[in-house]
Amino acid sequence: FNALFEEIIQTYGKFILDYQTLIYIDVNDFERSYILEKKQERKKIYHEMKYNNNIILDNTDKQIIQQISQNALLTNVELGQKLQVAANTIKNRINAMIENKLILGFRLFINPKVLGYNSHILFLEINKLNFEKEHKLFNYLSTINQITFITKHIGKWRIGIEIETQSDQEFQEIFIDIRGKFNDIITDFESFPLFKDYKINYFPNNCLSNK
Repeated sequence: FNALFEEIIQTYGKFILDYQTLIYIDVNDFERSYILEKKQERKKIYHEMKYNNNIILDNTDKQIIQQISQNALLTNVELGQKLQVAANTIKNRINAMIENKLILGFRLFINPKVLGYNSHILFLEINKLNFEKEHKLFNYLSTINQITFITKHIGKWRIGIEIETQSDQEFQEIFIDIRGKFNDIITDFESFPLFKDYKINYFPNNCLSNK
C-alpha cells in the first residue's frame, strides 16, 4: 500500500493539498430500490473484509476471475471457448467461488444521472462509540431507499454512505433526518457530490499473482 501511495504522491503530489486514509472493514452494496419500487426488503451484497486461507486458486480460476471481472455477461460456453476448457468446468468453478464467498454477486453498473439522480458521499465521524447504537444506525440507513452503499472504516470517518437523490434538497433532508436521530453518537460529518463513477476491477492482475 505504501509503495502505491508514494508513487501517487510522487506523480501527482503537486495537485494534492491534503489526504486521508480509510481502511475498509466491510461494505454493504444495496440494490437501487428507488428505481425498482419493490416493497419487500431489498437485496444487498455484503463485502466482509476477511481473509480466507482455505481458498486456493489455480491458473484456471484466476483466468475466470479476470474475464468475468471485465465482463460478467459472458456465458459458460463463451468463457470456456476463451480459456479452452469445458463449459461445465467453468460452471463448477464459478459455483465453488460463490459457495466460498469469493464471488459475492453480480450487479449492474449504471449512470444515475441519466435517470435524473445525483450522487453524494456522506462521511460520519463517531467518537462516542456505542455498538448497540451504531448497529441501530446501520439498520436505519439500510431502510433508506436512496442509500446505495454503506461502508465501515478504520479512520477518522467511521461510516461512509453513498446517497442518490433527485435534488440537493432531498439529500439535505435525508442527512438532517439521520443526524437528528443519531446526534448522540455522530460527532462530525463531511459530504461532497460525486460527479463521476468509475468501474473498479476488484481483481487487478497483481492481486492474482503467485497466490
